[in-house]
Amino acid sequence: MIVALVLSVPFIYILATKPVLRRLAVRNAIRRPRETMLVIAGSLLGTALMTASFVVGDTLTASISATAHTQYGPVDEVVSVLAPQAPELRRRIGGFQNSLIDGVLPITTLEVAAATVEPNNIATAAAPKAQLLEVDFNHAAIFGHDAPASGLSGQGPGAGEAVVVEALANRLHLHGGDTFSVFALGQNVRLRVARIIPQLGVAGFWRGREVVSYNAFVSPGTIALLAAHLDISKAGPRSAALGELPLYSMLISNRGGVESGAALSTAVVRALRQPLAGMATNVLPAKKNLLDAARKAGDGLQQLYQTIGTFAVFAGILLLINIFTMLADERKSELGMMRAMGLRRRSLVATFASEGWLYGIVACAIGTVVGLGIGRLVIEGASQITASANKDLRAPIKFHFTPTSLQSGFAIGLTITIATVIGTSISTSRFNIISAIRDLERSKVRGGGVRAVIGGVTAAIGALLTVVGFAAVNALPILAGPALLALGAATFLNRRRSRRPVTTVFAAFAIAWGASAVPIAIGFGAEPQVAAFLIQGLIMVIPAVILLSEYQNEVGHVLARLTGRRLSVRLGLAYPLARRQRTALTLAQFSIVVFILTYITTLSTMFQGQAAQFTSDLGGGYNVVVDANPINVDALRNTAGVEIVAPLWRNERASITPSTSNETSEWPMAGIDASFLRTQPPKITDTGSYPNQTAVYQALIHSDHFAIIDDRFLSRGGPPASPVGIGDSILVKDPASGGSKRLTIIAKASNDVLFNGGWTSAQAMRAIFGVNAIPTRAYIKAVDPERFASAIESSDFRSGAQAVTINGKVKEQLAQQNKFFSLIRSFLSIGLVVGVAGIGVIMVRAVRERRRQVGVLRALGFPADSVSNAFAIEAGFVALEGIFIGVALGLISTWTITLSDNFGRGLTFVVPVVALLVLVFGTLIGSLIATVGPARSAAKIKPAVALRMTD
Repeated sequence: MIVALVLSVPFIYILATKPVLRRLAVRNAIRRPRETMLVIAGSLLGTALMTASFVVGDTLTASISATAHTQYGPVDEVVSVLAPQAPELRRRIGGFQNSLIDGVLPITTLEVAAATVEPNNIATAAAPKAQLLEVDFNHAAIFGHDAPASGLSGQGPGAGEAVVVEALANRLHLHGGDTFSVFALGQNVRLRVARIIPQLGVAGFWRGREVVSYNAFVSPGTIALLAAHLDISKAGPRSAALGELPLYSMLISNRGGVESGAALSTAVVRALRQPLAGMATNVLPAKKNLLDAARKAGDGLQQLYQTIGTFAVFAGILLLINIFTMLADERKSELGMMRAMGLRRRSLVATFASEGWLYGIVACAIGTVVGLGIGRLVIEGASQITASANKDLRAPIKFHFTPTSLQSGFAIGLTITIATVIGTSISTSRFNIISAIRDLERSKVRGGGVRAVIGGVTAAIGALLTVVGFAAVNALPILAGPALLALGAATFLNRRRSRRPVTTVFAAFAIAWGASAVPIAIGFGAEPQVAAFLIQGLIMVIPAVILLSEYQNEVGHVLARLTGRRLSVRLGLAYPLARRQRTALTLAQFSIVVFILTYITTLSTMFQGQAAQFTSDLGGGYNVVVDANPINVDALRNTAGVEIVAPLWRNERASITPSTSNETSEWPMAGIDASFLRTQPPKITDTGSYPNQTAVYQALIHSDHFAIIDDRFLSRGGPPASPVGIGDSILVKDPASGGSKRLTIIAKASNDVLFNGGWTSAQAMRAIFGVNAIPTRAYIKAVDPERFASAIESSDFRSGAQAVTINGKVKEQLAQQNKFFSLIRSFLSIGLVVGVAGIGVIMVRAVRERRRQVGVLRALGFPADSVSNAFAIEAGFVALEGIFIGVALGLISTWTITLSDNFGRGLTFVVPVVALLVLVFGTLIGSLIATVGPARSAAKIKPAVALRMTD
């Protein structure tokens, strides 16, 4: 905003203190309202798209942050231990006093399976993953000194009763007075619903990755009753076979509100180190981690939409340049007269730029409102996508925006407009006064020396970026460096060599480099981000437009011969061939947006055809994954239709600190043993220093010091890139028992759609998690995976069994991905509208510029229909060239990614014929429709009036 205000100061000064310049700037805006509307329409796009991207980021951040209220409330930090250590933890921090905190609340939790069971022992509804909690309701109600945020009040449950959270009540179809059963530790207990409460604050306390809390609060002693048959102090294999043990936790509330209190977490964690010194536990800043993940997720999605929106913004900038250039051409006689009367060039620039600034202020204000609407539409589309996903894992998306985002969108849009207007004003001010007064074509301005210097500097920057890119293995400079080098060299040599050969060679090189740079960068080990594909599009499209413009006359001659040199065709082609610079701007508008639409459409189609390969990579020889607490391996192996069972020692709440940072996060870890290799295991995408994936798995299962990760490891809420890689290490700690071990990452696996977390050995899991290192997941090879998955959930509900076929999970993910691509295409289509609008603008301006020529043609007997046809042919010619460039380069670019396994092994290039035909014909028809109004206006021009017109 500061930049926009600073850039606006000169214009405010001019309009306030220079009455003559002010009248000149305001006069044209008022005198020609249609042109004013066109300029405003072209200017508001950048503001609208930037505002929309900020709104999308705000919405996602707020939606995820809402979990802070529904699952934490006043809870900021959590300290957990196993039940035998509860007295010691209570002694150390039960009465902990510190100016940064305003409450400590003891709570006991136990993961259970819950079900509504009929007398015939058949479950009519089940919650495989639920939680029993014991807490003092009176203490909880005043916890954090914010009763509404706590969510707990009133009388606690009595013996045999449960206060049930709405999510669990809805899942089990419960009402007050109903009964349900819970199963845990090999036992079960039947409970009556005392009342149902909302999921809010402590009432929704949940530490899994789900956003839904299946909680039931029970009377003190209920959990101890379920564990009474266990000697927890000597827990071993017998207790491990019965599921995870109860956890005793101290919930800590920081000073401040629900979200503001999280800012003190770092200091509180530091303050608690002393009272907890020597105790096998740690302090988890749970709410801070959640809010940090929310901000990363919001920023990541905002960056994505800003990047892809830049294609459309770029089209809007070109449209704006085109409009101002055409306005200057129309007014060149007027401008020439003002210069002849003594108006200085800088005053002329100030007048023209001030007029543009006025347009920009209005356009950006409207664009901010339009951006809110676009953002709302994007959020509605995202809501439709998440509605079909697993609701337990998806935070409800609610539209939200902040004043800061509106200010940022307005400021970025205004800055873009001001920069464009100033540059165009300076360019248009460089004219010959006599030629302008006589309304003659502009003579070329000599400036070869300046261009040579600019070309040399650009080439030097390109060379530097190339060296830095390959040295640092960074995709962005690898892509941009050689292209800038070619552009600078062409600019430098054009003064000394024939223009056409130089332009042809360097434009062809830039296109070829753009097509091959991404695979080359990947081959050197770079990991391209979304911005790389924006640069790739610009690298390919701009040189293609320059190259086509250089040979535009030849293209026109070929088309004229193919159509029998019809007069309407020749007239339709004459203007774009004569005004190649203007035509090139419009071509670039079309091409850049059609390119990215083609790219995304083709990529989506290619991914949809990869279901079989993704399933093979994700599951290897397995086809079903079962989760339970615990996994009954023997029962699964004895189930009909099951060929292989491989247990996983998985823990969802591992506390992980990577060697590359000091941030600690909760993330799953899963251990495997030799049984996992009885069939083909999941694919290893990067084997590191090992010769093959078999060697990787053998090293993993025979050591307790190694780990395997995927690209999304520890990246929840941020971009899909892990903060650690092969050779780095992670400190894995059990937040309950305090057990820990440092593991070295030796390889990377395929995308972790099943959310196994990090892979390690079963013995490493036992060393870290002790009695809670139990098999809670199993990979299954079944004869009929669909039938087995549906049967296991109904027959084994007591252990909370949940089963999913790997193929089904892959298809679900691909379906979500396809919907997301569709949403991106809809967002980008706004840029296509700008391209079509650009055609309409050019036609409006062309009719005004050529009204005398049209009058002459009509006076000579040229039919009105032929005049209309000529303008339609002109629009269709420009649109078809833009479509051809965009589609051709988009297909080439997507084909190049199949040259590497970075986007998926065996990715097959597929041309989405139907989708591209819709894109091509839709764009062409839209362009012709945009021409209807100007063409009809041209046909209605009366010869006598047109030949006598001066304005």
